[in-house]
Amino acid sequence: MSVRTGDPARLGELALFLEGLGCEVSTVDAATLDVLVPGALRDDAAELEVDLYLRVWAARTGVTAGRVSD
Repeated sequence: MSVRTGDPARLGELALFLEGLGCEVSTVDAATLDVLVPGALRDDAAELEVDLYLRVWAARTGVTAGRVSD
């Protein structure tokens, strides 16, 4: 799934945060990451997990981030 941050300067920091939580992350463009949750049994479960991680990220950093609809 794709994730976009509201502050492209912090994209690398977001990638490291998600990797630290066990996600596989690759850069799509200056503000977007492709995120995979290994071991997720279903896509909707992976989406819920990433949504939670992004809420934690926003609370900790004050920087918004969200999933991008395909």
